[in-house]
Amino acid sequence: MTELSDLTHPAFARTPVHGYTSVYTGTAPLPPAILRSLVADAGARLWSNCEDVVAATQDTAMLVATSRGPRSLELPSDLIRVGTDSQSSRHAMDMEEGDVALFVRDTRA
Repeated sequence: MTELSDLTHPAFARTPVHGYTSVYTGTAPLPPAILRSLVADAGARLWSNCEDVVAATQDTAMLVATSRGPRSLELPSDLIRVGTDSQSSRHAMDMEEGDVALFVRDTRA
């Protein structure tokens, strides 16, 4: 547990409760590293190996790079990276901060 710097109230607390973990935060947003840790501890799969912004639907996905360098994206199904013919559930990319990668389902018949 941590405390807010100007108060004596908890800023963040995490405790197991009846088979799940209860999380309290006195401020938002949580830093990506903390969110990633909570997701991993819950047993969910992290789609990106970096602290990127990822949004997805059943047929599309988007990744916004939050830093420069190589990264990998692992999706639950095969999607095509827009601007390439790369169709896979795993995509390796070298991106600059702010770059956006879009992924779509192949609708060609």
